[in-house]
Amino acid sequence: MTRRELRENVFKIIFQADFHSEDELNQQLDLSLEENAWTPERKEQIREKCLGIFSHREELDAQINDVVEGWKTTRMSKVDLSLIRLALYELKYEKLPKGVVI
Repeated sequence: MTRRELRENVFKIIFQADFHSEDELNQQLDLSLEENAWTPERKEQIREKCLGIFSHREELDAQINDVVEGWKTTRMSKVDLSLIRLALYELKYEKLPKGVVI
């Protein structure tokens, strides 16, 4: 699985998470990982990244809300918000270069 494919799968999971309660996040993550035939190493990479985003979601959303004009995370489309959360997480916590994230 390439980095791009990894990011696509993380995106799908964090997108789905917006339709479930906080209490269900780990269960939904486990179900998503079980449904796919990824290697254990890839499953762990996906799990770590998703859990990182879940654990920092309030902080990420606060940062997004601080810079957007006329919109708040509560009004954004779930697709846009998931992409922005993923990108911001990669920039802030994984220290990926901006060009890679974009």
